[in-house]
Amino acid sequence: MVEPKGKKTALVTGAAGALGSALVEHLMQAGWDCIAVDRNRRGLEQLHDRLAAEGDAPLVVPLDLAGAGPQHFDELAASLEDRFGR
Repeated sequence: MVEPKGKKTALVTGAAGALGSALVEHLMQAGWDCIAVDRNRRGLEQLHDRLAAEGDAPLVVPLDLAGAGPQHFDELAASLEDRFGR
C-alpha cells in the first residue's frame, strides 16, 4: 500500500471474488483509492459498474498474476500513473 500525501491506496488481488470485492467496497467507502486485480474480467467489470453506480469506482486491472511477466507489471504501473498520478 502506498500513502503519498495522506491518501491511502490499496491493490486488492482476487477482487472479482466475494471476499476481494467486499474488501474493495469497504476500502472505497472509507476513502481509499483502490486497484482491483483479478483474472476474471467480467467479474471486475461488474464490480466497477456496481461501485460506479454508488459513486466512485476502483481502477480495474484484468491480470492473471500467476502468468504475469515484466511487461504486465509495466502496464500496471502505467495505469497507476495515469489514474492516480503517482
